[in-house]
Amino acid sequence: MALATLNRQHKDAKVGASADQQDMSMKTITFAKRPELSRYELRVDGELAALADYVDNPDKVRMVHTEVLPGFAGQGLPTQLMAQALADVRQQGKQVVAECSFVAAYLHKHPVV
Repeated sequence: MALATLNRQHKDAKVGASADQQDMSMKTITFAKRPELSRYELRVDGELAALADYVDNPDKVRMVHTEVLPGFAGQGLPTQLMAQALADVRQQGKQVVAECSFVAAYLHKHPVV
């Protein structure tokens, strides 16, 4: 399992940010590729918060589903998850096939150069 930890421990909470957003500023976010489950995950302080299911093929990765678990919506986690997952796919030299509407929208907004 590949892990990357994104520490989001900021000294200053955003002015005008919601309570959820302020609480996230002190959380540790961990990204993991879970090939045995065919998915990428983001965990917040060890708790599963978002996931992206995929189907791995020799020359491409089909991104078929993304999900944010209850209690974690509105915190930008799917965007962080996609950034990490797509970086992993690019590192493998594979193409992404966006079968999930969120992934398609992410790729439209963040085209790969």
